[in-house]
Amino acid sequence: MSDSSSTDASGDGPLAEGRRSVNTRTAAQQRDSVADGRDVAAAGRDALAKGRDDVLDAADAELEEMRGGDVDVVRRLADRLTAAGSRAAARSDRSAGAGDRLAASSDREAARADLMAEGVDELTGALRRQVGMAAVGRELERTRRTDGMLTVAFVDVDGLKAINDVHGHPAGDALLRGLVECIKRALRPYDLVVRYGGDEFFCALTDQDAVRSAARFATIHATFAERHGGAFSVGFAEARTADTPVQLVERADADLLALPGRQERRFRPSTNGKGAESIRR
Repeated sequence: MSDSSSTDASGDGPLAEGRRSVNTRTAAQQRDSVADGRDVAAAGRDALAKGRDDVLDAADAELEEMRGGDVDVVRRLADRLTAAGSRAAARSDRSAGAGDRLAASSDREAARADLMAEGVDELTGALRRQVGMAAVGRELERTRRTDGMLTVAFVDVDGLKAINDVHGHPAGDALLRGLVECIKRALRPYDLVVRYGGDEFFCALTDQDAVRSAARFATIHATFAERHGGAFSVGFAEARTADTPVQLVERADADLLALPGRQERRFRPSTNGKGAESIRR
């Protein structure tokens, strides 16, 4: 289905994709390692501060006992000043320890962000194929547990090769980004939007049947045409009990391939008022 010259956010292909994945995971692991080091440093600072406090408490107790005896006033004053300085150092250690812990938390958040970014297509902001398939698998499990519904829509941008040839790949890139933007605005935050590859995407709509999904995508198609001058074709498949993620997505793709008129037929209003005329079961 994909145009041979369609823009692909994977850069130099699978090898570059693999390198990016390895680099991202390595960066995340390094951040976690730094965070662990910061936690160890913070624990050390706390232990040092506690040791200083223990020594100072003992010194204070001794000075109290000596208060009534024949002790040089200057010496006692010097001891008090030393104690005050040590307590200030202990407070500084604790403050530094708190800073280390905050920095460690920041490092771990950055590591999680690195790993999350690994699953997002750089060009469009949709999920990458592997991550999206795993998410569809989780939705299928949830659907089986709750006896709910799940529909996958398989979307193919029409004429992307011609746009790339005439207007250049930046124009094709902009069209793909515009499509994902229109889809995300129309779907719910928890519906999945996944880049399958090139100019193809699939979406998983929770608790929606094919009829309602087709109506939703008719609206998306109209918005996409109005805002970006683009068009797409779409096929649908409702989840079955024994479906795997791959089977469900492939059936939606097969529904798309079976459309002789593509988007013109797909979005012609039906006569029964239930949705798009060309939905197949």
